[in-house]
Amino acid sequence: MQAQADYLFSLAEPFINKKISGFAYVSELLLSCALVWRDVPGKLARVREALKVMTHEVPTPGTDHLGEVTLIGDFAGTGETVFQNRTSIPHLWEGALLYLALVAAYQPEWIDFASVPFSW
Repeated sequence: MQAQADYLFSLAEPFINKKISGFAYVSELLLSCALVWRDVPGKLARVREALKVMTHEVPTPGTDHLGEVTLIGDFAGTGETVFQNRTSIPHLWEGALLYLALVAAYQPEWIDFASVPFSW
């Protein structure tokens, strides 16, 4: 699981650092990493930094909405590289994934069901 989380974060990191032209469902990757790295402080800190970008820079300004797909570029011709949401805005699943990633990174006990017996 550690190796898979490393791989998933390697997919998310270029998006977070604006090194690619866009991506979809980044929160899904960060959720997985937060769950796997909950007891690995250095790596969890990286997820939390990525989540800051996801909550403060990625949402459409003035709306806090995420799209299914987010492009990265200088869309206004100002020389500033920004995130721009596309496709189905607000995208409820990406928003739900971001919420779950935040919970996994900051309050993982809320979603730790290992101690709850399974029953119908």
